[in-house]
Amino acid sequence: MFKVIEHLNLFKAKFSFAYFVHYLVVFIIVGVFSFAYVLLLSPIQSAQYIQIQQFSLMGQYPQTQSLAKSLLEQSAINKQQYFRLLRAFQYEQQGIQQYPALDPQRRVR
Repeated sequence: MFKVIEHLNLFKAKFSFAYFVHYLVVFIIVGVFSFAYVLLLSPIQSAQYIQIQQFSLMGQYPQTQSLAKSLLEQSAINKQQYFRLLRAFQYEQQGIQQYPALDPQRRVR
């Protein structure tokens, strides 16, 4: 019984409350990033699918239109691809000549 108390006191002496708080903060940050990553991999909703269909019919923005058509050919579209399409639309809408989000072969990991 006394050995358990001695080991507990030794443990308390080595690890202070500050270390626990640091590990807790790191755990929470990793948890938030993991949750965000899982949400990015989830499929899009029907309203977002309708918006992709509208983008595929827009002749005003040809790069966005081609990306939207390539997305519609896929069986499943996740939110990461949807946000890439929105980013490409905004770039094309602003008249930027480089389209970093329009490369369908590019994989963000």
